[in-house]
Amino acid sequence: MKIPLTQLRGLALSGDFEGVVGFGAAFRAHPVHHAFTLHNPERFVLDVRHADRCA
Repeated sequence: MKIPLTQLRGLALSGDFEGVVGFGAAFRAHPVHHAFTLHNPERFVLDVRHADRCA
């Protein structure tokens, strides 16, 4: 199944050192997003709005 992420142009791993991982993301325009953390296990979530349409 292909997920249409029309605003996302690219995603790259920028670093991984001692349990700290960095990513970079490129978008077509300034995205509408919501950032938050979840626990157990600890993680960061970046929720990016995309067009409301099904493939």
